[in-house]
Amino acid sequence: MSWQDCIGWLDMACFKSWRDYPDSFNPSAELRGDIAVEFLKQNETWLSDIAVPIYDHQLEWVAMMFDSAKASKVNELTANCIWNYISRAAHQWLLECEEQSIAWS
Repeated sequence: MSWQDCIGWLDMACFKSWRDYPDSFNPSAELRGDIAVEFLKQNETWLSDIAVPIYDHQLEWVAMMFDSAKASKVNELTANCIWNYISRAAHQWLLECEEQSIAWS
């Protein structure tokens, strides 16, 4: 999923109000995982803050935490902690991506 897809899903699910309220940026659990992976692909310094360096595939580990959150309370807690850590920055990143795409048009 691309950042454009994430914005499209957010617009459908949150009625475009998500842009104006970063403090209440709270998409569904599935969308959180997609946004987190896209954000961390583009912002590797955040990824190294989240996933310990012993993991060879840090981004896959993050995706796995979100994908398996329903299967385990530990994974759910981990996914929620990751989201809480990046949500404000991810919100800002999505807005910046959208603004840049409009400027390039």
